[in-house]
Amino acid sequence: MDKNTMAAFRKLEDGPASPRSSGFLGDEDSAGKGALSKMKRNLAAADWKVFSFMMVNFFSSAGIVITNKLLMERFHFNFATTLTFIHFVCTFVLLLTVSAFGLYQMKELPLGPTSKLAATSMGFVLLTNLSLQYNSVGFYQIMKVMTTPMIVLIEAVLYKKFLERKLRFALLPICLGVILTASTDFR
Repeated sequence: MDKNTMAAFRKLEDGPASPRSSGFLGDEDSAGKGALSKMKRNLAAADWKVFSFMMVNFFSSAGIVITNKLLMERFHFNFATTLTFIHFVCTFVLLLTVSAFGLYQMKELPLGPTSKLAATSMGFVLLTNLSLQYNSVGFYQIMKVMTTPMIVLIEAVLYKKFLERKLRFALLPICLGVILTASTDFR
């Protein structure tokens, strides 16, 4: 870790009252500089480990989608539920492995709320694998982008939870992009 990152960690540990807290990251007490200082701290605290995990997540997700599509189209393995089961078993084994190396900490959670979340997540993965089986990879990815707007819609209709106006407007370009892209994706 370089000197600047270490200084950022020291500042975060010491808090704003520390004599070491001025200098490198700016003065928190200056008018208008609090947000900039916070952003500098966040950037300085990000390290190679976080970036590495993000890249592993990105490439493994893309690899899984491409592999699934290859299995379904080229090898005619049309069992999306079985693929989902294999993914969950592999994820479980991988989490046990990284937990053994201390990179991941297992936690005990209450069974009721956790099982509802787990069932919903498994249903999501099963349905996305079925979508991949019957659609092109491009269409599949575009429809996955619609997950967030659909969750917002479901929360509004079923639970009467509404996003603030500027967040709803932020979803408009996503929806318009999906409409434009999906309308040109013919298999």
